[in-house]
Amino acid sequence: MKTKNILILLFNSLFLLSCVSNTATIPQRNRIILPAILPTLHAVILADINDNKIGKSTKVDFKHINNLVQDIAINTGMVLAKHSVIGSDLNNQNVRTIINNLPVRRNDTVIFYYAGHGKNPQTGTQWPSMILNDENLELNFVVSKLKQKNPRFFLAIADTCNDFPDSNIFPPTDRGTPSKSNYQNLFLKTRGYIVASGAEPGQLSWSDSKSGGLFTNQFLNSLKRQLSSFRPANWHTIMKYATATFKLPENVIQQPQYKIEIR
Repeated sequence: MKTKNILILLFNSLFLLSCVSNTATIPQRNRIILPAILPTLHAVILADINDNKIGKSTKVDFKHINNLVQDIAINTGMVLAKHSVIGSDLNNQNVRTIINNLPVRRNDTVIFYYAGHGKNPQTGTQWPSMILNDENLELNFVVSKLKQKNPRFFLAIADTCNDFPDSNIFPPTDRGTPSKSNYQNLFLKTRGYIVASGAEPGQLSWSDSKSGGLFTNQFLNSLKRQLSSFRPANWHTIMKYATATFKLPENVIQQPQYKIEIR
């Protein structure tokens, strides 16, 4: 009888141990932590580098803007998605396709830049049309499409004439080391948009074969000053100095223009 009771007790103990063991081996469902999606810096850079008159200067502008977007990506941590269109590829269809198909998310930044010939479309707009290889493309089209895509911030610049002698300008000066925090203030933490062009309606936009477009050069100079400032970088200040009036020989005036909507 005692032996029987001992066997029953042993059996029950083994059963309980088996249950505990099985419970312990039930796989636990781990919480899946998805990686954060980094914002993208979409850069669309157009330059008419084949033109006999302005090709040398637009090559300089093209190089400067390419360097700029690389620096922005490095200092903000954004993923750079760059579209460069130059030479014979600079046509209406290619540019429209790029703009229409940009996969912009709400936290992304877009930089659109054009260096080349332009004119005023005389449709009541203050912004120029870009003269591409096949047909003209209004800057208004680009701005309208970018607004529809609703990025966190976009900057659209056309350094081109806005109309129906090479000048001496200073290259960007080294005014200190740009800070990451200022890059981030301008390109990662700003919401809104800026549109700018090298000249007001009825004016030409001038360039220098060594330093590039006057307006592009002045914009980069103003931007670099703010990036190197000890104070938080400010787009209003950048664009104010970037659009200072150019007084050229023979009483020629070039007045860059801009519109800024920062929230």
